[in-house]
Amino acid sequence: MLLLLDQHVWDPRLRKLVRKWLQAGLAHNGKREATERGTPQGGPLSPLLANLYMHHFDRLWHREGRTLGRLTRYADDFVVLCPNAELAAKALEKVREILGRLGLRLNESKTRVVELGRKGQGLDFLGYAHRLSQKQKRQGRDRLERWPGTKAEQRMTAKVKALLLSPYLPTNLPEVVGELNALLRGWGAYFRWGESRRVFGRVDYYVCRRFALYLARKYGRRGTGWKWLRPDGTWMTVYRCLKALDRYQLRGTERRYRVAATA
Repeated sequence: MLLLLDQHVWDPRLRKLVRKWLQAGLAHNGKREATERGTPQGGPLSPLLANLYMHHFDRLWHREGRTLGRLTRYADDFVVLCPNAELAAKALEKVREILGRLGLRLNESKTRVVELGRKGQGLDFLGYAHRLSQKQKRQGRDRLERWPGTKAEQRMTAKVKALLLSPYLPTNLPEVVGELNALLRGWGAYFRWGESRRVFGRVDYYVCRRFALYLARKYGRRGTGWKWLRPDGTWMTVYRCLKALDRYQLRGTERRYRVAATA
């Protein structure tokens, strides 16, 4: 990695900074531990370093493996799409061989061969769940659909919960909703392309429920089904309260297909 860094990065100050980052070690139980291999995970540098190293994997695959399947890669995550099971098995062996030459190995627990045409099988990539539409398959068509995967949905709801349980939240409701909107807007913009409406509906419902629990704690009430009495004598639900506070609502696309009549 450091040799590649010297070849591709010309700024000596930047090379020095990256070298320090690679040699920084990790924190475990409050103590620093030195590391001899690997790159820091979860930081902004990790995808950049992965791209720098895996660029050689791309070149070798283009030269030796492109007849087996099409490679799609982001940092150290990649998928190879093959037309049949035989080529998929050969592609997997070729991937292992090329990575071995680069001093890398596959994470076998996260590596598998799936048949998209088989019911119940699919793949998760970059947060999206990719599945072949069974409805389209029954109509003699192949169409791949995508939506936020289970892990992506769970991570999002966990962030919403952590935010609304945080002791550092602002005291006034518009600012609380503003922080909630900042969380939802970026996630929604990334996942809105695809068949995301159902997942967005579940997350929206969860946001309303957690906000109701937040209000219950704030004002000493119980449950989530209560309403507010407005000064004008009308009642307002938690959903209407969020709408009045201009809460960002997740809106996804959902393709609808119409089969042409045949004679």
